[in-house]
Amino acid sequence: MGRRSLRYLEWVFDPDESDTTYTVDYVFMLREGRQSVQVEHDRHVEGLFAKAEGEQWLTETGFQPEAVPDPFDRYVFVARKP
Repeated sequence: MGRRSLRYLEWVFDPDESDTTYTVDYVFMLREGRQSVQVEHDRHVEGLFAKAEGEQWLTETGFQPEAVPDPFDRYVFVARKP
């Protein structure tokens, strides 16, 4: 009893191959002990874009963005809401 378990599914779909975005659906199936399975779904629009575009979008939505290099020499956005 009291054991937790999780099953995970990721499904990538590109509805418009002429742009730079794609859709990813994430599904999580969670179980706590012998309780019924709980299912959670999360959809993201992901893609590639220029660093300046990402900074602009975050600024337009009220964030203060900062592009920070990760250990693999890529940039990760850290955005703070003032």
